[in-house]
Order: sequence, then structure tokens, then C-alpha cells
Amino acid sequence: MGGATDPLLAARGRAPSRWRPLGLLGAALAASSIIGYAASRADATGSERLAQAPPTWSLLNPDPSLLEWKLIKPRRELHRSAKWSGVGDEKVLVGYLRVPLDYDEGSAASQVHLRLRVTVVLTGANDDVVLYHCGGPGSTDSCAFFQDGYNGTFHSLGIQQRGVFDEGGSYSEGVNMSVPANPDGQPYFNDCPEGEHLAAPALAEGRVPTLREMTSCTCWVPGRSYYRRGGVDPKPRPDPGDAREVRTWFEFSRARNRRCYDHDYFQLSGPNGTSFNFLDYVGTQLLAKDLRLLLRAIGAETLNIDGASYGTGVGSAFAAAFPEHTGRLLLNGNAVVRPSTKDYYIGYAHATRHILFKLGSICEEMADERYSFELRSRGGSTRYELPCAFSGDDVWESLVAKANGGALAAYTNAGQRYVVTAPALCSYVVGEIQGAEAEDSAPWRTAISVLSMLSSEHASWVEVSSERVLNSTCGPNWMLHGHCTDAYKPPFTEVAVNALDYEGRYSIAGAMDLYQSLVRNYGPVEVGVANENGFDLLTWPAKPTPPVFGWRAGVRALVVNSLYDGSTPYLDARWMRASLPDATILTWQGVGHCVASADYDQEGVRACLDKMSRYMRTGELPVDGDVCRTSNAVVTRARARRRRDELLAEQGV
Repeated sequence: MGGATDPLLAARGRAPSRWRPLGLLGAALAASSIIGYAASRADATGSERLAQAPPTWSLLNPDPSLLEWKLIKPRRELHRSAKWSGVGDEKVLVGYLRVPLDYDEGSAASQVHLRLRVTVVLTGANDDVVLYHCGGPGSTDSCAFFQDGYNGTFHSLGIQQRGVFDEGGSYSEGVNMSVPANPDGQPYFNDCPEGEHLAAPALAEGRVPTLREMTSCTCWVPGRSYYRRGGVDPKPRPDPGDAREVRTWFEFSRARNRRCYDHDYFQLSGPNGTSFNFLDYVGTQLLAKDLRLLLRAIGAETLNIDGASYGTGVGSAFAAAFPEHTGRLLLNGNAVVRPSTKDYYIGYAHATRHILFKLGSICEEMADERYSFELRSRGGSTRYELPCAFSGDDVWESLVAKANGGALAAYTNAGQRYVVTAPALCSYVVGEIQGAEAEDSAPWRTAISVLSMLSSEHASWVEVSSERVLNSTCGPNWMLHGHCTDAYKPPFTEVAVNALDYEGRYSIAGAMDLYQSLVRNYGPVEVGVANENGFDLLTWPAKPTPPVFGWRAGVRALVVNSLYDGSTPYLDARWMRASLPDATILTWQGVGHCVASADYDQEGVRACLDKMSRYMRTGELPVDGDVCRTSNAVVTRARARRRRDELLAEQGV
């Protein structure tokens, strides 16, 4: 910054001004980097790098041919937000790990290299490190920034996964990070690789734009040949019971996926005129090898891992590939360990079924029967206070009928009535209670309150709650242009990684057979959610490179899951436990994606959190099959409310 020279780069004759100076510690690292070992290893192949490990390397003195720190500063100096007042003067190290595109030394791809950003926070009292992976795919090395290494047991480590790009994400929210995630223009998961953006089309009054008028982003829309052959843009969200609409979405997804995959942006040049598609080299098996290489770079033999959501896939893949280098392994909110995209697709339907069940009973467990929340509309923000009450199937079926009849709607800026469809309503509700924030009560109460307002006879309530649904499922363009643009946004990062990790690609006929089997076993909401997550996954063109998730003896892992997890269903935690015979499983009776908080029952969840922390600090596993029960206060409260409601019903109140 300001033209200052990075000492590490100066030692190699390079001095880009965008990196900050490192001070005395950086100068010491720079001096160690030119001792001479680097030159002898600069051209090592991937397998050779995994095989060689000088014992002298450490976090502060890494192998300079593999890892270079570009920034070393106290954490307090990098953090500019008042949100985290506990940030101290722990040193933060940020730099790049140099990895081969492929670790097969017989492949020319092993001569092509990427640089992955690494963050370490020196929170530990010794040299042990713990990898924090916050899930996704999509979280990066920034996951480690706010961690404490389990009260100083470990140094906190994070790594950027190949293709993941967090500018505008975690590191921009209160952290002054000057080390770019994609150095030297390195490819990343860019759905608009030519710099295309959403458009603001000039249209005749009253005409709704087409998707191609809204965006020309390569990974959003098919090429012209798709349309010339009679292909059409599907409805924003198909009716899960309409096979024709579902088929159109599969055809549309297959066409745009092929266009995206073949884009020049993702093609890399190798030696002797070879070329490689970057999107073939972003799977979890390669991330596991990247982590092993990182251990080599810092002279460490053991990696402890705290993996959440997809991070459980990362942790279990590392344990399967390198069990002798796996330390404590906490797997929280467990990914699919079975090998097929079919399992992934069906898993979403299964998870949705369980959280919809919980939606009908969770109000009984809340301490406050009334809920105050804020809804934003074009008229500003308004605070509402409603009872937490949702009677389940009857209300839901009534709302779906209203949506099918066009009774739920809001208005565009042009004054056009825009209808909330039943699939959009289903997508909204599940989206509200599916993610990590749903471990607390607010998303559940908000979803129930919005449903209550939609059920109301007050026209203004119906309109403002319809706006909430449309803003969540369509983005702002429904109001600006009458177009539900966000419904077409591809889940690019998740698909690019997950499709490599799971075998199973489907023709349109094969995908429709799988969809029809889902229809026979699940309801429309569950099928709709599975479809949203399956259209692109089942039709991605890259050939799979499946890792092994788990299925390894000798790994003393702790597998943790809530019973009502809308993203990684409890069933997958049982599979993860089965795949790791020396692990134990810990179950939280509550809700949410991953176990970390439960503001409606802090006493109940605390039992799980304490056991998780004890395991990571000491290695002590809880008894296999332990269950952290809903606290007695919550159970008693729920029973009392059911009895009260039954008495009121008998009295006709």
C-alpha cells in the first residue's frame, strides 16, 4: 500500500505495491526464505512435495517454496468493526500456499500451479493447529479470523478452497484484508467471467423482460443454440407436481451448465501446449491434499479439524486420505457420505420433511408467546407483533390454495400486480428455516409470522408479507422490472464442487425418472426444495472425482448434529458415524443447521457445546450416542401450552 515493498517479494525481485510491508518479523521470514532450500524444491511435482518434509519448518518459518506470508499484523489492527469487541493483539498471518493443479506426477497438470490464500491466527500456546472450515462450499480462510483456537489450545487456521472468492464476503465485513483471494488473475467461481452484469433493460411500458434481456452472464443462461432449437426460459420456480415444467428446468440447466463449463475463462495452459479446465480440479479430494501439503509447509504432522456443514466433508475426506495425520476431528452438521448425486438430491427432500414437521410445533417451546419483528417494504420499515402460532397442515394447505388462486400478491413500481406462486411460497418458508441462523428462534418465528400475515383478512398485511416473500425469492427485480431474476441464479460454487465429489450424471430422461420417484415418496414442498438443489447438480458436465468421506477406522472423531437440520439431515450424521467406526455421535434434540446456539433453550444446547469443547481441548470423547435433551423447562412449557389449547378448544374458544 502506498508503494511500500513487501520484504518477501523483494527477496525474489518482485515488489507489487498492493501488499503491505511486514515489519521486523516479515524481514526475518524473508531472510529465512533465501537460505537456498527453495531453489532445490521450486520444480518439485505434487507427489514429491507430499513426500518431502524437512523437520525445521514451522508456522513462523514455513518452507518458502510452498508457503509465503504476505501480511503479519495484530488482529486488532486488521479489524475495524465494533461487532467483535474481544479481538486482541494476537498476530494474524496471511499468505499463499503454492499447490499443483493435480498431484499426479505423471500428469502435465502437476506442472501448473495455483496459489491458495491461508490465514493463521496465533491463538495457541504451542505449535498445534486447528483448521476451521465453516462450510459451503464457499467459506474461505476468513473462517479462522474470529476463532480462539479453543481457548488457546491451538493456533487457528483457515484455507481458501480452490475457486472460492470472498471479496465482498467475510473479509470485507469489518476486516481490513489487503491480500487478494485470486492473485495474478487466478480463476475463481465467476458466473460472469467476462464482466457481464445484470442489466436494466429499456422496455415498452408494461412488457416484462426476458432473462437474456436481464443478464448475459455465461453461467446464468444457455447459449443461442438452445433457443434456436426451441428451448425456452422456464418459469422462475416450477410447480413440483408439473412434470413438463420440471423437465424444462432440467433442459435449461443442462444447456447453461455446458456453456459455463466450456467458457475460455476456466481454461488453463500447461506445458508443451497442454490445456486444462480449472473446473475439473476443484473437488474436495484435492483440498484434502492441499491441506496435507500445508502441513508439510509448516513442519506439522497432525491437523486438528473443526468442520461445519460441508466442512464435515472436508474433515472426513482428509481423515480418509491421511488418517495418520488426523488429530481431533469435530464434524458438526454432516454432509452426505454416500457416493451419489442421487443421495444428495433425495437428502434435501428428507431434510425438508423434518423441518416442516418442526415448524408446526416449535411455537410450543418458545418462552415468549408473542414475537416482535420488522418487515421492510417500499413504504419503509414497520414493526409487527404477533403470537407465535402455527397449527400446521390446515393453515399450510389453506395458504397454498390461496397462492394457487392468485390471492397472494404485491405491486411492482409500475403498479402491476405480482403474484406469489405456491412454489415461491414454499421456497421462502424453507429458505427461512433451513440455514445456520435457524439454530436460533428468530427465523422460525419470522416464517410463522409471515405465514400468519398471509393468512390474514387484512389486505395491507397480505401485501407487505407478500413483498417479504418476493424479495427473498426473486430479489429486487420483481419490483423494478416485474422479473423474478434471482430464481435463475445458479448455485455455481456448490455445484462446481459437489458435482465433482459425487458420482451420477443424468440424461433428461434419467433425471425425470429420479424426479418421479421423489414425487411418489415426498410431498410437493419437499420435492420443490430437492429440485432447486438438483437441477444443476444432476446435469453438470464435468466428470466426477469422488473423494471418500469417512469410511476409515482409527479416527476418533466426534460427530454432532441437531435432529431438525434443514440442510444436512440427521440421517447423514448417522451415516457419518457408521463410516467412522472409532467415532462417537452426539445428538442435539433441537433445530438448526449445525449445533452452536439455541436462544430458545440455552440450557439444553449447553450440554452439547460443553462436550464439543471438552473433546477439542482434551481429546475426551463423550459416550457414543449421547443426546443433549431439550431442557425440562422447555418440555414443561410445551406440555402446559398443549393442555391449555386443548381446554380452550373444548370450550369453543
